[in-house]
Amino acid sequence: MVATDGRILAVVPVEVEEGDLTGHVMKDVMVKARKSALKADRKAESMTLCVGDYADPALVAGANLIFPNYQNAIPKGVASGKNKPNIRVKLDGDLLGRLLAAIGSSKFILELTVEVKEGEVTDVQTPIVVRPSNGDRGPKAPFGILMPMLF
Repeated sequence: MVATDGRILAVVPVEVEEGDLTGHVMKDVMVKARKSALKADRKAESMTLCVGDYADPALVAGANLIFPNYQNAIPKGVASGKNKPNIRVKLDGDLLGRLLAAIGSSKFILELTVEVKEGEVTDVQTPIVVRPSNGDRGPKAPFGILMPMLF
């Protein structure tokens, strides 16, 4: 399953069973189906989303809507897991959200300090500085520190 708003792209592998329809699904339909599936079994490792319960099948199947060519936005090797990133950082999104609220910004800059060994960048293991996106670095500018999670 692929979802995008033109600024972010989420790809979640799903199993399509015989008789399932594929195509464009409106956001409000996905939200309702996901909430229903979560209520049914919050501990399930996988969920079945029955979007047909919440939308006209013509809308689920696409109704002539054109989905963006999202494959062009995905760097080579990412989908297969064969890409070799220069820097990998594991963050807790909830903590980042709390930190952004505390510094009063929803847009931000991450400042990373990395070690380079034999010409290769290693994983980030030092605190990450989080600043509002205006880039102000003065003594009165807000900032935060976020510890990366270990792999």
